[in-house]
Amino acid sequence: MSKKEKKNIADNDLQNTPVENEENVDTAKNDAPAKKGTYKYDEKTKSGVYVDQAEAEAFLESQRKKKVRNRIIVTVVSVILVALVGFIAFNVLLGGNSGLIDFKPDFLTTLDAAAVGESVDVAAGDTLFASSVNSEGQTVELWYSPVDTLLTVKVKEGDTVVNEFRSWPKPTQGMADPENPEKYTAQVQKLISSLVTIKYSTSNLDGGKYAGINQEEHVEEINKINNGFRIKYTVEWLDIESNKDDKAKAGKTLTPVSFVVEFSLDNSGNLVVNVPRKEIYEPLLNERVEKNDDEMEKAPRLASITVLPFFDAAKQGDKGYFVTPDGAGALTYFNVSRINNYNEYSKRIYGSDDTFDSTNVSTPNLANEYVMIPAFGVVKENSMVVGFIEEGEAHSSVSIGIPGVRGLDCYYINFVYNFREYYSAKQGNGGKQYSFLEVESSVGDYRVKYSFNAKADGEYNYTDVALKTRENLVSKWNSDAAVYPYLKDYLNTGVSEDATPDVLHVKLFMGAVNESSVSMFSELKVMTTFNDVKGIISSLKNDGKENIRYSLLGWQNDGYLGNNTKKFSIEKDLGGKSDLKALNEWAASENVDLAADNNLLIVYGKPKLGISMRSSIVKTPGYEYLKYRIVSNSGTYVANTEFYYMSPLFYNAKMLEKDIEGLDKLGFDGVALQQVGNLLYTDYNKENPLLRQQAVEYYRKWIAEYRAKIGETSVYYGFDYAASVADKIYDLPTESSRLFQVDQTVPFVQIVYHGLVDYYSEPVNRTAQNEVAVLKAIEYGANITFEITENLTEELKYTKYNSLFKSCFTDLKSEIENIYDIAEKTVGTVADASIVAHYCVDGETSGNVYCTEYSNGVKVYVNYGDAEYSVEGVGAVPALGVGVSNASGYNAVASLK
Repeated sequence: MSKKEKKNIADNDLQNTPVENEENVDTAKNDAPAKKGTYKYDEKTKSGVYVDQAEAEAFLESQRKKKVRNRIIVTVVSVILVALVGFIAFNVLLGGNSGLIDFKPDFLTTLDAAAVGESVDVAAGDTLFASSVNSEGQTVELWYSPVDTLLTVKVKEGDTVVNEFRSWPKPTQGMADPENPEKYTAQVQKLISSLVTIKYSTSNLDGGKYAGINQEEHVEEINKINNGFRIKYTVEWLDIESNKDDKAKAGKTLTPVSFVVEFSLDNSGNLVVNVPRKEIYEPLLNERVEKNDDEMEKAPRLASITVLPFFDAAKQGDKGYFVTPDGAGALTYFNVSRINNYNEYSKRIYGSDDTFDSTNVSTPNLANEYVMIPAFGVVKENSMVVGFIEEGEAHSSVSIGIPGVRGLDCYYINFVYNFREYYSAKQGNGGKQYSFLEVESSVGDYRVKYSFNAKADGEYNYTDVALKTRENLVSKWNSDAAVYPYLKDYLNTGVSEDATPDVLHVKLFMGAVNESSVSMFSELKVMTTFNDVKGIISSLKNDGKENIRYSLLGWQNDGYLGNNTKKFSIEKDLGGKSDLKALNEWAASENVDLAADNNLLIVYGKPKLGISMRSSIVKTPGYEYLKYRIVSNSGTYVANTEFYYMSPLFYNAKMLEKDIEGLDKLGFDGVALQQVGNLLYTDYNKENPLLRQQAVEYYRKWIAEYRAKIGETSVYYGFDYAASVADKIYDLPTESSRLFQVDQTVPFVQIVYHGLVDYYSEPVNRTAQNEVAVLKAIEYGANITFEITENLTEELKYTKYNSLFKSCFTDLKSEIENIYDIAEKTVGTVADASIVAHYCVDGETSGNVYCTEYSNGVKVYVNYGDAEYSVEGVGAVPALGVGVSNASGYNAVASLK
């Protein structure tokens, strides 16, 4: 039978039809009734077969049933295969996250609450709870009025109150209650008088609510503690889901949520605010064993808490400003005319958490720098307050409100402690994004310290805030070193006086993948070879430019944007491993500081074969892989750059030792680590869950290990936890965010760091105005950076690397050498000194000439103007130039023109 005939037999419309050599016959046997049938005669065998008509029909019916069974089997198998493929994709590609993520308690402080003393009558008037003495010998007193919920800190000299710091300000005319001028109108009194504001969700279906504690129905229990008091707040929130149709208050199911806030004075007169993690009670967490995932996702929960949200607030027109470590540092003045705006300034400490924040934006925000240190300052005419987070900083934010925000008449600044985060994720197949609040809260304790300075004739400024922050930071670093042994030998407590400063940092960009190539294999667009590097260094050394540090960018496989999981196949077009090793040997023999730029945590492409995405890539709470996108110079995301973030725990377990070993074999004795100083995120991968506060300690441990096994280790940008252990900071910002709440940029972070850790500017040849960028670096005490190539910059247009505009060494050599000479006379003379003052010379707050004073007596002047400016003891500082003097009478001037 032919294949075609076999196929026809299986068809559902099979028929019993006569075929060739068949004839109809009547048969009879033993007088039985005749049957009609079909006789099939086979010519070859000379025989035939009689087929009964009923049997034929039965046969055909069996064929039809068999076909149906086959189709059912095929369908079922297909469904099973599709489900299996889906399961594999979900578990292998997406990781198969389900249920709650179990974040481990590593590096999270959860201390017991303070011992509880006698209770306090809430109907009492003003009550003195604590008294201490500050560093200036003044008495500091802590008062609290339960009636007005007003906390006051008084600074006294003898019996005279020098200054009083209130938890909420007195109202201005127009917002005061006519019957009680000391209070606001009823509509805002409950909010502004709240010692605590909270953000919460009652069901994870309401989008979250912000409220002052006095705006919520709650119970307060006040007790004395050692040198202070504590308040236990119990709030009862409506269970919306089970009572959504119940409009009457009676009969509603209420879910109590409680937390404790402790207020005390330490032995130095600082106000310490503590929110102990163990004292936060939520049925969601405390009774989780009795609830399933669905119930937990709908239960009421805290999102964030802000203690003392309006502490030492200011009014429009007051003399003074807020200080924040936004980028280099930012000032927000109280007497600046502003447009109406009802949004707070709100930024995470240590930058955005892309695990949550990247799900809420479609375009990059180029106006933002990061908050680098967990501190802020309030400077007024005769007083200064400095806030500093000692515990829980990586899960906190800083917020600034101006008059009009939340219907208030004041400027305020505060820290927000985020117990949980909101994130966006798709629900169903419609593609629509919905906002959700994390189910779990795995944070530790939260502790903030406020210090006070006040004098009747005192004057304070951002330098004083920075120096106090420096003191707090060094104290914290020392405390951390006592807890984490790996910090002990690497803590930065001051730059060695014997160190010869490298006043310039030259980044040598080697190459990136050629995107215009038609080859099926990736090709490198070579910008600088290893032999070129040797030639560039030799050229500068021969001209006497010795104190320069160098780093190689894009030395690894596939260049700068090469995959970090397969970096050690050195490109032959660059010279291969042999030339790289030879270059490192030569650099060591010539006493040249040459480091490897090392990408740790961004996976450009996908992990190499053998590394599972399931365990190695970061996930969001919505269980999607977290993706990284390159930002173009036009302020958009570059197409086809959806790369991945690596799990820090995976890197720690699988790649850290291999990276260190690989760099050591190549002969590097220095390394510049990407990400650890400027990128912090949460990992919701169930295989390797990690919180930001925990990642901080892993990063510091890595820096210490690189220092121990490779040598001098640098980080980028310079969040304070990384600055505590790194040898150098690269690309320390000299700008602040371009936001309407920011009025002026100042070198706040530089004042904190100078003399503790060496730092370098961002590459000045990557800016629109090279001369201005150099002056800014010198003004801020930064050593200066260039990023250069051997070949013409235009070749980079064929790559995804878009940061360079003028980089060819031949074109930049004379500029580099001129700036080297200027840097040696300015920043090169103050490497081990601290900054003690910074101010504008030709204007109260802004002008063209600025001075930076150092603890060793050196004064450095920069002139941004288009005319020279005469400075006593220095002479005429040229336009776009610098001047310097020291205690010995030395002076020099130089121009960048």
